[in-house]
Amino acid sequence: MRRFVRIGFDVAEHATVEALVHRGRAALPALLAAVERDRRLSRLVRFWRDYDAGREVMPVREVAYRTALMILHSLSAEGEPALRPDQRIELTNADVEILRTRIAEVL
Repeated sequence: MRRFVRIGFDVAEHATVEALVHRGRAALPALLAAVERDRRLSRLVRFWRDYDAGREVMPVREVAYRTALMILHSLSAEGEPALRPDQRIELTNADVEILRTRIAEVL
């Protein structure tokens, strides 16, 4: 019997993220505000494999950042490398500034 082993958690599978991506351009200002100022933890948990004991609650700003990137990717024709679901993002001020610039270009 084969056992399905889930690798990580993809935020794109979460209903709230799907709804924000569906809103598209209109969701970007709120997502940028969350990336810039929200220091809370989300209810999403990052993990590598089902059987791995390591679990980490994802910060709201990381979920917002990933969601904004998904929207920007859907609005552009250029292919961007996808972030692995288990990949942790350490957002720097430069990352936030680049995101702010890219959002301003599409609004």
